[in-house]
Amino acid sequence: MIDMGYHISMSYENTITFDCLEKLIQLEKIEGAQLTFLIEDVQKHHDVASRLKDNSNKKVFRDLLSKLIKTYGH
Repeated sequence: MIDMGYHISMSYENTITFDCLEKLIQLEKIEGAQLTFLIEDVQKHHDVASRLKDNSNKKVFRDLLSKLIKTYGH
């Protein structure tokens, strides 16, 4: 599995977008268990941002998680 890198910077401006993540999924042909792992990882980052009361990152990860689930299933 490759390092996704979207968690490296925890500032809103530097967080990866859904479009970038979607391109990565297509280029690396991520599917099945790897895709499930990716979605779970985004959810874990959302949970951490929620516990830290970091509203900007919480919104970023919530939106990213929502789009991933709508696009790739649950």
